[in-house]
Amino acid sequence: MINCVEPSKSPSKIFEFPSSFSPQKAWTHRDHLRRNRLSAAFIKPAERQTGPRCLTCQRSLLQSIACATLWPYDASVKNNPFPLLGSPGLAGLLLLSASLLLGTLGNACTTQTSSEESNSKIRVITTVSPIRNIVENVGGDRVSVTAVVPEGTNSHTFEPAPSLVREIVRADLIFANGLNLELPLIELVEANLQDGVEFILLGEATITPDEYVYDFSFPKDGGDPNPHLWTDPMLAGAYAEHVREALSRLDPDRAAYYEANTIAFLARLEQLDAAIRTAVATVPQAQRVLLTYHDSFPYFGPRYGLTIIGAIQPSDFSEPSPREVADLIEQIRRAKVPAIFGSEVFPSEVLKTIADEVGAVQVATLRDDDLPGDTGDIENTYLGMMVENVRTIVESLGGDASALDGFDISFSWIPFKEHTDG
Repeated sequence: MINCVEPSKSPSKIFEFPSSFSPQKAWTHRDHLRRNRLSAAFIKPAERQTGPRCLTCQRSLLQSIACATLWPYDASVKNNPFPLLGSPGLAGLLLLSASLLLGTLGNACTTQTSSEESNSKIRVITTVSPIRNIVENVGGDRVSVTAVVPEGTNSHTFEPAPSLVREIVRADLIFANGLNLELPLIELVEANLQDGVEFILLGEATITPDEYVYDFSFPKDGGDPNPHLWTDPMLAGAYAEHVREALSRLDPDRAAYYEANTIAFLARLEQLDAAIRTAVATVPQAQRVLLTYHDSFPYFGPRYGLTIIGAIQPSDFSEPSPREVADLIEQIRRAKVPAIFGSEVFPSEVLKTIADEVGAVQVATLRDDDLPGDTGDIENTYLGMMVENVRTIVESLGGDASALDGFDISFSWIPFKEHTDG
């Protein structure tokens, strides 16, 4: 059943792009956004509307007109929320026009309707693709998820276009990683967040400040903790739990479905965790070291007994200086690092120079927020990314990654109809 909110009470926020924001000057916001950003995981607490929410009407201007036409008619301009509809004749004309355009007006806004509402999906906005896929695994076919940071893009320096405001104001639920990863985007969301829409920073909701990791790419004096929590499968599971809780608050009638999907996803993550441990154990102890171009694995490495000896990329995402390169070469020689890992998102000639100098293997295919394949491909999943990364790391360090053979990297969620029928 779909109900219309009384027009005078229905929230209607104008598209707004922050007055201080300029795509060319996005990074000027970094410092003042950082000051209070890490103090709250929930940027905007869930505020439920007092009246029933008509998602259909919020998403379609034509359907809003239809609702207005059906609103109880009062000839008094004082009491009529739509005074131009004071004439039953005009109201009927608009009703007929809207009916022709919408197909069947009764499906748009009536007290009794078909299964349109049950077939509608929750609109979710996320930032990077791994979070998008985690949300998809929890929400299944009850959510429509958009990741606004394009795959293959540096999420740290991503500058949102004003056109993203359209997606933000239509969203029912928004997730970001937080931990200062997407600061310009977070500001854009805050400026355009609609009443009743929850905006959750998963990183801050998952770990506490005393668990933050600082490193070469994310030094403590810079104020930005390393945000790549999701490269640890168990922390990705914590993200999934927060997603489940948020979806259940928004859509309590389907809470059991989200719980079932989360349980299935967590089970897959536990299997992945065991396979990773088995594979890493085959790497000779002295070679269980990671040197990456970008510091993407500070939560992953310690969990599986890999020592992270550093990263090549400085905190400002530039290339290292000649002096820094010389220091890295000396460090690599001392540690006898067998392989240096680059990133598909951060191509670098310096990586090859260092690898050639120390005689190490250069591997430039690791991913942290860029899923393999294209959207819709079976490997375009969080699980697919992790299996590919671990296989690359283990084999490059002299180990055997066969424990990952045959691992199911596909979506773990089940169709809602199958869940209800079962």
